[in-house]
Amino acid sequence: MADEKEKNTFTLKEGNETHITVDSMGPFYIEIESNPSTGYSWSLQKNTDETVVKFKGIKEPDREEEEKDEPPMMGAPSYETFIFDALKPGKTEVLLKYHRPWEKGVPPIKTHKMVIEVRGKW
Repeated sequence: MADEKEKNTFTLKEGNETHITVDSMGPFYIEIESNPSTGYSWSLQKNTDETVVKFKGIKEPDREEEEKDEPPMMGAPSYETFIFDALKPGKTEVLLKYHRPWEKGVPPIKTHKMVIEVRGKW
């Protein structure tokens, strides 16, 4: 199962747009760098076609893995993992925003657009 997750995990790089091709139906994962100690986090702002790709949630950190490692340093970056389901072939745009969720009316300090194409045979 770990190999399947790795195969279906896409890590977003610096910049504000990424093109992703998903070759199989079912779950896939998007990782994006974050710095939660600052109060900022990524969240879904928009998905243009939920019949192609559906947002399922944000993966909680694996507590067992965290306990094995040293505790994270304050201010050190980490990754947030978004879970999506590929439902049918097609294309959609998904927009993520990096903001402090409690600050209402304040624009995000970053956004990242993903153009996601789902293809393949189901």
